[in-house]
Amino acid sequence: MHGLWQYFEENNEIFAAVVAFLAIGGGLLGSVIGARIQANGGRDQAAAAREAAQIAAEAQRVAALWTVRHVLTAEFIQLIRERAEAVHRLYSQSDADGTTQAQIDQAGRAVLRKAAEIELIVPSPVMRAAEDMVSALDKFVATSSVAGPAQYLRVVIGEAMWCVDPVHAELAGRARTSLDELGVAAASGDTERKVRALAAADEALRAAVADITDAQAQAAVAEAIGGREWLDRKRENEEQVTACLDTLVAAAREMLKSEDDVAPVVPPQRWRWRWAA
Repeated sequence: MHGLWQYFEENNEIFAAVVAFLAIGGGLLGSVIGARIQANGGRDQAAAAREAAQIAAEAQRVAALWTVRHVLTAEFIQLIRERAEAVHRLYSQSDADGTTQAQIDQAGRAVLRKAAEIELIVPSPVMRAAEDMVSALDKFVATSSVAGPAQYLRVVIGEAMWCVDPVHAELAGRARTSLDELGVAAASGDTERKVRALAAADEALRAAVADITDAQAQAAVAEAIGGREWLDRKRENEEQVTACLDTLVAAAREMLKSEDDVAPVVPPQRWRWRWAA
């Protein structure tokens, strides 16, 4: 080694050339290494950018699905409530022109259309609750088509019994008595008695209520024949509708994470370790 240094001391031009060569070679080697590192870093950045874009797209998809679920499910629940409200009107007002029944039928078709829409986007628990809700409401509609007009007529007759016009009051009292007699005759099992009571009840109803329709008269005699069965069925249907609606709302709130009071869930970000570093 000492001889090498002595040789370089004696030949300065060769030492200078060697130093220059090492400097140039080192610079080139550094450039190659730097370029390699920069290229690797660029690929990592590109891969991280692609993953970030995928995560952002998935977050947008989840947010959009959450919004659609929220809107359509809320619309479905609102349609259910509107149909139930229309059904309740059968018990409190005359539907001689069929307007209320038409609204009930129209609302029923709207409910089915909305159920088909949410079936494509909601999870199974919500869809099962929606199907149970539709079924329970259909049963309530079927019961109310008889019980509603019948109970409305009973209220009308009951009020007419206190009318200041004695003739009108007497006709109303006769209608109430004939309905009670029809119920007793139906329960007795005597067919002839039932037929006579049915004819008498129909005649008394038409005499007491001037604008009564055939559908209303038929509903009144059907309820009288069924007795307490219709009242029990109505109560059961109402309870079932209320329970199914509560279940549906609870399932919808669970789907939308309403109790968490947070925005829609975003998938976790899985950044590459080199990009994170």
